[in-house]
Amino acid sequence: MTTHTGASSSIVELEPGRLYRLGGVIVRDERVSWSAPGPPGYEPANSYLLPASDMATLIDPGMALHGAAVAEQIVEIVGEDTPIQIFLTRMEPDTVTGLKHVMSRVPVPRVYAGGNTNPFDFFDDLNSSSMVQANYGTTLERKKPGATLAVGPDRALEIVSTPLRILTTFWPYDRATGTLFTSDSFGYLPVGSESEQPVSTLMADSCDRDAIRDWLLAKFEWLDGARTGDVVDGLRTIARGREIQRIAPAHGCVLEGSDVAQSHMQAIIDLVREVGV
Repeated sequence: MTTHTGASSSIVELEPGRLYRLGGVIVRDERVSWSAPGPPGYEPANSYLLPASDMATLIDPGMALHGAAVAEQIVEIVGEDTPIQIFLTRMEPDTVTGLKHVMSRVPVPRVYAGGNTNPFDFFDDLNSSSMVQANYGTTLERKKPGATLAVGPDRALEIVSTPLRILTTFWPYDRATGTLFTSDSFGYLPVGSESEQPVSTLMADSCDRDAIRDWLLAKFEWLDGARTGDVVDGLRTIARGREIQRIAPAHGCVLEGSDVAQSHMQAIIDLVREVGV
């Protein structure tokens, strides 16, 4: 794993030549509505790039704040002529408003989202969206849970529906690298400075359990007092049968290593059970 300065913020090579973390950080304060109040610091905001010989895949272009940086980071890794297909884990502003920056910098023939059209999605028609001011010839396609998205020769993302969500959310799983991309879940570990690498190898029992619980209820307030048995079972099903080497959230540090990922998955399952009825 290497970190180098690219564009205007760091690129982290999670798997050499196969998986990169892109993005930036935001100040962790009261303006971050999806996080619980806590110690000062910075919250990583993450996009993920999976290069291939003929087309790269970007998971979540992220928020507009980092859109230009993400676009330049893509160019630094794969060049400006490589087509980029994009998968959106959620159709919400913090994952999609950087899209116009990427589309204006590199060719984006297709954008994928999970499931069916949802009236609560941030947008559905790319060309009529206020984020996209010109017709880039990009199409939006849906992938149902259980479907796969090819990301290179002999490599595909499995589209996994998660019960831990607010609006429609999907967690792509990359079997080739053992990476579970968890969108707005598992986003509770900040960094202490803008230059700190946004990757953690801390086991869950080495983290502040109360802080994780506070984050869980700040992000998923509906869990408090809910019947959470189905959510617990759903998370167990996702973890079962998949060799998860890392958890890669849209916010917060990447959780690196199979034992680390397993410990944090179990911690979230335990907390979801604990806050429910």
